[in-house]
Amino acid sequence: MPYKERDIEKVYYTIGEVAEEFNVATSLIRFWESEFDI
Repeated sequence: MPYKERDIEKVYYTIGEVAEEFNVATSLIRFWESEFDI
């Protein structure tokens, strides 16, 4: 069977989606963003 690359599902995620994925508050994501210059 030939190799088939996966299609990119999503390029950007909202802060809410990221917070939910890591099970943390959105304010913590914003803190990391400012603290680590992401």
